[in-house]
Amino acid sequence: AGFNPVETLLSAMGACLLTAISFVAEASHILLAGARIELEATRQDRPPVLTDIRYVLHLKSDASPEQLDHLLDIAKRNSTVFQTISLAVPVEGRWKVDL
Repeated sequence: AGFNPVETLLSAMGACLLTAISFVAEASHILLAGARIELEATRQDRPPVLTDIRYVLHLKSDASPEQLDHLLDIAKRNSTVFQTISLAVPVEGRWKVDL
């Protein structure tokens, strides 16, 4: 029937971060052949709240690890939804290169 509300929230966060990464990569002349993100969250039942969010960002790029770290840092700072959610819920993540 579609996403539930938590899935919608995580999807919005992932979409915003991917959009920011694409924009920053293009502006920085870093070639990205592809990018996708996996997100998961831990939910507490009483009261119903997300206690943490984790993500793995999969990138296809020949850029150096330093360039990719910098790319992600700038993208996170420029992602409105990521910034908003991270003020309310601890967010941890990492990137990895997919060949």
